[in-house]
Amino acid sequence: MVTLAVNITDEALKVLEWDIDNVQGWLENFVSEKVRRCSDEIVVKEKLSKKNPSEMNITEKLELIKSSNIISAKEKNARKGTFAEQIGMIQ
Repeated sequence: MVTLAVNITDEALKVLEWDIDNVQGWLENFVSEKVRRCSDEIVVKEKLSKKNPSEMNITEKLELIKSSNIISAKEKNARKGTFAEQIGMIQ
């Protein structure tokens, strides 16, 4: 398991607390929802299952993803190079 941290100023926290009752809970929910959406997309695009992702629970999807050979966005971007490299402006 990985722990992610976000550093914000006291003023930024005050601003968030103006709108959000539980900032930590909101962040955790945000990440969980992003994981759910991305896992749905991965299952479909990588053809990991014939099932509709909406009919699968998150544990099923994560198990399929764990045993697949997907690459991260960082790896994809490194393979592509910069935009200038892609259009031949620099080598």
